[in-house]
This record gives sequence, C-alpha cells and structure tokens, in this order.
Amino acid sequence: MNLDVSHHSRDSPTPTNRQTLAEAALENLNIRDFLTDAKLGRVWTEESIRRCPICRNEWEYVTVIATMGEAHSAAKHKSWGRFLGVLPLAQDDPVHPYRILYSYKSTSPYNRRVEQRRELKRILGKKHRPLVTRASRSTKRDFLRTITTDDVRAIRLRLKLDPGRFWRVAKGKEFIDLPQRPRQLTLFENPPENQEMPCSRKPN
Repeated sequence: MNLDVSHHSRDSPTPTNRQTLAEAALENLNIRDFLTDAKLGRVWTEESIRRCPICRNEWEYVTVIATMGEAHSAAKHKSWGRFLGVLPLAQDDPVHPYRILYSYKSTSPYNRRVEQRRELKRILGKKHRPLVTRASRSTKRDFLRTITTDDVRAIRLRLKLDPGRFWRVAKGKEFIDLPQRPRQLTLFENPPENQEMPCSRKPN
C-alpha cells in the first residue's frame, strides 16, 4: 500500500489531541462511506470514532492506519524503528473496514529487502529466479551445498557476485547497487510551456 506523504510533514510529527484526530477521521472519504453502510453500522459509528479515532501512527520505517491502541499492539515484536508520533488522517487516506493497513517507507530495511529480491529475480530470469527464494530461506551452508555449477555460472555472469555474497544479498544482510531497468525514451524532448509540440494542432 502506498500513502501520499505530502499531506503532513513526516520528519517530526507533533502530538495531536483526540478531538482533532476524531474530526479528521470523520472527514475521511472511506470512513464517511463506512458510516452510511448499514452492514457496518454496528462497528462504524460516529460515537466509536470519537472515542477511538483512526489515525496515522508514524514509526521510523512504517506508517500504520489504525487506532493508537491497535497500532501499538501490532508494533509488538516488530522492528519499525523509533516511534515518531501520531498524525490526523488525510481526507483521501485509505482505510479498510476490518483490517489495519501498513505502509512501509522507502528507508525501511523490510522494504529494501523486498525491492532488492525483486530486482535479483528480474536479473536472473525465469530459470534461475528461484535461487533468490532458496537463498532467503536457507542457511548459508545449506544454500552453498545445494547450488549447481549452472547456478553458480548464472550468478557470476548476471550479477557479478560469488555464491556466498549472493546469499548475503538475497538474505537482506547486504544491500548493493543493481543495474537499472532500461527506460523507454520519448521521441521528442519536453518543450517549454509556451512552445507547441511538433505536429500539434490547435483546437478550433
């Protein structure tokens, strides 16, 4: 899930009182829909929201959309970094009627591991992409014991890594710069705002 972080400053959230949180929650578009849904009436009421408002609970590496109690309960045994504070919901923040929503920030180790594994799979191709999952779920000894000569050749050729370092990278113990995907270029440079595109036609 991606949340638009432009609504608030995420560097240093300031304490927000419950009334402000409740008013923001009641203005949220999803919550307004829930309040008018007869099937959700027992769970979603204005009274319950004013008592325990849904809000943005900010940790160093993740934003949690939930009540403060739910968010802190979910945070137990999680490595989300420092707790930064609580912010009101934006009007268009996504809210689920039954589930807590998490948005991992780009700086989170979890997010970086996921993105790195995705790129490793892409570069290795269909035949060798299962190596990434195998490495991430295995001990180094077991992984190195089971890979084939063909696997080693693919890892060295496509990633320029030896098998031991590949295991560390797939495991998320090390982050490396991987080749960027080819980017589709446009035929023409973007023109200045006051310049027409070639072959453009003014409306009548």
